[in-house]
Amino acid sequence: MRLFGVGRTRPVFVLGDHTPGFQQGVATMVIFAGNGPDGGRFPVAFPPPDSVPANPKIADANP
Repeated sequence: MRLFGVGRTRPVFVLGDHTPGFQQGVATMVIFAGNGPDGGRFPVAFPPPDSVPANPKIADANP
C-alpha cells in the first residue's frame, strides 16, 4: 500500500478501543520507508525487529 502525506496532510491512524495486539506497551503497526519530503533517496534497511515475523517459508522474513 502506498499512502502519501507530509505535514498537515499526513495520515493519522486511529485504533478502535481494545484493538487486538495493542493492549500493552508499544507495538509496531506501520513502518515508513522510502523517500523523504525533499525527494532524497536512501537504501531501505533490513526490516526493523518485529516488523516481519521470522518465517522460513518467506524469503524476506529472515535475517
